[in-house]
Amino acid sequence: MRKVDIIVIATIMIALVGGAVTALIVINQPPPRPESILISSPPSRTTYARGETIVTTNMVITAVFKNGNIETFTRGFTLNTTTASNGSDPNATDQPQDIIVTFRKATATFQIIVGPAELREMQLSSPPNKINYRVGEPFVATGFKATLVWTDRRDTIEYPHTGLTFSNHSTSTPGVRTVTATYRDVTTTFTIVVTT
Repeated sequence: MRKVDIIVIATIMIALVGGAVTALIVINQPPPRPESILISSPPSRTTYARGETIVTTNMVITAVFKNGNIETFTRGFTLNTTTASNGSDPNATDQPQDIIVTFRKATATFQIIVGPAELREMQLSSPPNKINYRVGEPFVATGFKATLVWTDRRDTIEYPHTGLTFSNHSTSTPGVRTVTATYRDVTTTFTIVVTT
């Protein structure tokens, strides 16, 4: 004879009513498992850059149960990955990626389109070595270093670098200048001081 372990999860509530102890036992059953699920409404966003986090805003799942009931859900599911990937070629454009949705052990799939990583931000790591100038001294960017934040990675950029430019660094008059460093479409700033 085969031994079968039965595990029952229950909540026991005890109350003292009129001098007598009353107990209420509630059997906690797991939610029913659907026979199948389908994505009845895909997420609002289906296009991503490599490395971005996949979001499921407005996604609706329809679950079909053994008893014939059909219900819709907007949460309680998991994805096989939460990171957009365009495969082994980081520069590939318009690459499809299948996302597997699991809900109570039933699965369904939707597709996103993934392009190359995008540059999102430049963060100052260190300003140039020289930040104090006399009027008329030439601006020197040596020592400037920043971090480029892409959707899938972080890179370091240092002066000199092709495409890295600086603006508002005139030393023709005394004062404090906020210098802007630009690379592609991202910027960061630092301050120089010009004295007589």
